[in-house]
Amino acid sequence: MRGAILHAPRDIRVEQREDPTIEQPTDAVIRLAATCVCGSDLWPYRGIEPVSGPAPMGHEYAGIVEETGVGQTLHVTDGTGLVVTRDGTVIRMRPGDTVYTPPGEEHWHGATDGNFMCHLALLEGTGDGDGTTWLEPVTDEEYQLANKR
Repeated sequence: MRGAILHAPRDIRVEQREDPTIEQPTDAVIRLAATCVCGSDLWPYRGIEPVSGPAPMGHEYAGIVEETGVGQTLHVTDGTGLVVTRDGTVIRMRPGDTVYTPPGEEHWHGATDGNFMCHLALLEGTGDGDGTTWLEPVTDEEYQLANKR
């Protein structure tokens, strides 16, 4: 992989770097389709902020997710929703919220009572499937209790 590296003010070099790997369950490896240098990268480039040795530049990008950690990531795009874990913890989600549940954490998610929820659910796996274990349906009582919390 090649990347833009800032060595000193006004000294940017495109260099070979190690290929990215998944280190944490919430990591993702992205094959870039487009990228740019952010305005915040210009401060050290201009010498206004100190440069502490070679440092990768850029954090604005668009691309295709090639690999992810394991677990489930939920991102709400509209409406209001709930994520409820087996121990009864209730997380309320609104547009723009992202909730990650690690592998093996039993939970359910859905819209709140009287609302709708549109969301993206990313089910990450290990190559042997997506790792999802479907459990029993949520009862009306469990749903109502979660909505009251």
